[in-house]
Amino acid sequence: MVVCYMAVIPMFIGYLTFGFGLRYVHASKATLLTLFEPVVAALLAVLIVGESISLVGWFGIVLVITCLFLQSQNKTKMIKINRS
Repeated sequence: MVVCYMAVIPMFIGYLTFGFGLRYVHASKATLLTLFEPVVAALLAVLIVGESISLVGWFGIVLVITCLFLQSQNKTKMIKINRS
């Protein structure tokens, strides 16, 4: 029963909705969203399961969020800033 659940819910429905979402979102933006998954998983582990994250782990979460934010910025805006 657990194997069926793991095959249907997270895998099949997850990939199905990801493919459906690619109709409306560019692939580069969708990839950035998937890179955010470890941060969400860690935060849910803290909130739901009661896991504890070390200071280095929190630094890693902030680093991932910062890098994803920088990658999502409009590159033409960044080029204009550099040329000024």
